[in-house]
Amino acid sequence: MNTLRLKPRLFNFLTLTLSVLLASIAPGTAIGANLYGVTGDGGGGIIGAPVGLKAPIAPTTLFTLNQTTGAATFFQTLGNGDSGEAIAFNPSNGLMYHWSGFSTQVMESINLTTNVVTNIPMTGAHGEILAGTWDAVNSRFIVTDGSNRMFGVTTSGAFTLLNASVGPYFKGLAFVGTTLYGVNRDTPAGISTINPTTGVVLTTTAVTAPALTETLVGFNGLATNPATGVLWAILRTNTNVRRVGTITPAGVFTSVAVIADNFAGIAFDAAVLPPTISKAFGTAQITVGQTTSLTFTLGNPNTFSLTGVGFTDTFPAGIVTAVPVTTTNSCSGGHAGNAGSTSLTGGTIAAGGTCVVTVNVTGTTVGVKNNTTSTVSAINGGIGGTASASITVVAVPLVPPSIAKIFGAAVFPINTNTNLNFLASNGNAFPITVSFTDTLPAGLVVANLSGTGNNCGGTVSAVPLSNLITFTGTVPANSSCQVALLVTGTTPGVKDNTSSAISSLEAGTGNVATASTIVALPPVILKLFSVAVLPLNGVTTLLFNIRNTNPSNVLTGVAFTDNLPAGLKVATPSVITNSCSGTVTAVAGSGTISLTGGGPLAPA
Repeated sequence: MNTLRLKPRLFNFLTLTLSVLLASIAPGTAIGANLYGVTGDGGGGIIGAPVGLKAPIAPTTLFTLNQTTGAATFFQTLGNGDSGEAIAFNPSNGLMYHWSGFSTQVMESINLTTNVVTNIPMTGAHGEILAGTWDAVNSRFIVTDGSNRMFGVTTSGAFTLLNASVGPYFKGLAFVGTTLYGVNRDTPAGISTINPTTGVVLTTTAVTAPALTETLVGFNGLATNPATGVLWAILRTNTNVRRVGTITPAGVFTSVAVIADNFAGIAFDAAVLPPTISKAFGTAQITVGQTTSLTFTLGNPNTFSLTGVGFTDTFPAGIVTAVPVTTTNSCSGGHAGNAGSTSLTGGTIAAGGTCVVTVNVTGTTVGVKNNTTSTVSAINGGIGGTASASITVVAVPLVPPSIAKIFGAAVFPINTNTNLNFLASNGNAFPITVSFTDTLPAGLVVANLSGTGNNCGGTVSAVPLSNLITFTGTVPANSSCQVALLVTGTTPGVKDNTSSAISSLEAGTGNVATASTIVALPPVILKLFSVAVLPLNGVTTLLFNIRNTNPSNVLTGVAFTDNLPAGLKVATPSVITNSCSGTVTAVAGSGTISLTGGGPLAPA
């Protein structure tokens, strides 16, 4: 059964109270967790409840307890078993869980925002639950029952036995870090450490309360304040007085306040952390009249959404919102860009998430502009810190970067490699971050070799056998740097190659770079004897025909060698004709014919 009961709220009063609360919390600190107490069904009625909610309404009731005075404030009625009460908070889903009953048993979750109570059917053997706590390491609850047994319990109510005889009659369990503590219900009052996997009691320390005159009997609950890591407990004394206070692992109890004698267990909800904020200008330096971006990144370190997130950033003198106003906002709410400021109101950040707002700004006067935001805040997260960033506005016009490129060879053979060199230059008195791309023409690809060089820093991206080269890096002040890589020619012809314009964050966009190379095919040679059959000691002509099959480029330095087979030799005297230029060597009576330095040989 689901029960929805909303506490009455006075919205004007709530708004005023919240604004005062936020102003009183130091920026960047967590909002302390709330302390809850549950009353047992043997207490005889609801304490501190508004008129109309007293007995005969079931006494099993959830209250908040003031951590200074112990005052109880009604929160929600709960399901009523016939004995025993325990509560524990699950920070992973933000729900409080409640166990009640011996023969009639109840397990349920309570949404602390909507007050919806949801019944959870239980499976597995167990008895009257006396104490419980969330085990974050194993994503389950650990509980003890009236038979001194310890169980692991899922949020869906499945019980698994961990230890059939855990030892003391534990009425309170709580983790501090990964150490599980338990406090016992009966005399003598003690605090123990327990192995959370096996339920074996590791140590037990007697509890003392030096400031009290009563005799300590035992405890009725244990909980860890997540904002401080301090253990809190309900102490029972021989005078039937119950006190809420802190307890150290060494066993020293310090009373905070006396509370009613029908409280049976306590638990804290989650400590709430404020939102975070950081900021950055799009570049470190601009000139007067130049525009850049200003980006704010907001974060939520909590396991639940933050709402009503907001901040204001008033720009320093010499920085104004760019016209036309250009903003982006992934935080929802309202993001405004005014002449000298920007702000976010009513934003939302998902649990554990971030969101970003940006605004474009323009420099109007020379100087270093230091800019700090207001504190960032959230309705349900309190006040966070501020964010700072700086930008320099200069009067001297910026010099755009420049780029030049050259191939390692004017002509190179097909299916071989040559260098492609880029020279990036910066004429400014400060380093700049530059980028460019270069798409190689058809018939040129990045070589399938390691051969990239870069003294600019940054990153060269050039996938082997692809035609795309990209670069982002830094050019030092008043300097140049070089990027080089190997390219392969895959088809013949002239390869004209133009890069993109080189651009920089700081100095704008510069020129493009153009270079050409030729991928050349080798010459083709044919040979032919003038007769098919030659008598012994007869003479014939041997003809060599050399052709240039390239589409446009002239070949030079043409050469070949022909070693005649046995039984053939250069005639005596040798008779040579040559239209290829160069030098033909054919010594009478020898077996070798060669050409060197032939050409220029025009395309056929």
